[in-house]
Amino acid sequence: MTSRVSGLAYQIHDSIALQECFKQLIDKNPEYISQKCFLSCCILTWWNSDFAALKDHLEFKKEIQIMTGASTQKLGQYKLTNDQWELVENLIFDAPTKLFSQALVPLIAGVVPLLFELKLSLEALHDDEENKLSPVMHIAAQAAILMIDKYTLFNEECEIYYIAIDWKIEWFKILGFSSPQIQKIKEMVIRE
Repeated sequence: MTSRVSGLAYQIHDSIALQECFKQLIDKNPEYISQKCFLSCCILTWWNSDFAALKDHLEFKKEIQIMTGASTQKLGQYKLTNDQWELVENLIFDAPTKLFSQALVPLIAGVVPLLFELKLSLEALHDDEENKLSPVMHIAAQAAILMIDKYTLFNEECEIYYIAIDWKIEWFKILGFSSPQIQKIKEMVIRE
């Protein structure tokens, strides 16, 4: 899917005629109020460029559907299916990514709780059977859970992660830590 998103962005970027057509479509849209009139490209060396490209696709969905649906533009190979549009609309991880990517923050005391909350959200997404989500969403959620587990293993190797959390022990109870785990955390804090 991202190859279609990125491919369309590059096609429009590389063609003055397509740029003009895209801009005209944006100008005709009375709902559009931003000054932006281009699609972001997926760039391997830019952090989060895939998300930016997908976000632009959502922002310009109407214009993109017109351009990829018109036979005169010859952009049909970049057209997203309804299922792909639904996947784009269900992206949920922009806020944590922005927070984790800032230069001066985040501090350990902020990251550890967010990782736990993110994991809970991913587990809920992975286990959701009521909303008939795409299997891709379940697989992506599981992959993200495994990545979070990889990083949270460091918590057990370096006690300062838990000690740095300056919230009450109640927070650990809310997240479902067992009594022995909470007792171990208390002992670490007292010992340090």
